[in-house]
Amino acid sequence: MEFLESFVAFTNDILWSYVLIVMLVGLGIWFSLRTRFVQVRCLKEMVRLLKEGVGQKTEHNHISSFHFVSALLPVLVLVILPALRSLSSAVVPERFSGCGSSPF
Repeated sequence: MEFLESFVAFTNDILWSYVLIVMLVGLGIWFSLRTRFVQVRCLKEMVRLLKEGVGQKTEHNHISSFHFVSALLPVLVLVILPALRSLSSAVVPERFSGCGSSPF
């Protein structure tokens, strides 16, 4: 049982460090080349759409996508992230979390 535990820990360390970083960087370069650097070519259009919003403004209560994201960030920080933290501390046993005791 100890052999299996050490094997899984070793494989986990390799996969979540070197292999994952190389794969993410490699795939990022590949997708950038494949799409001819769409993230750079369309940067001006992206900023314009964030400022003005998508489509015509026909109603007075219309908000742009930038305002929506700006309003959503506090909800993410105040509600979702603490919920995920408390869920992760409830699921992962204390000896594996490395965080000490949870205040929740």
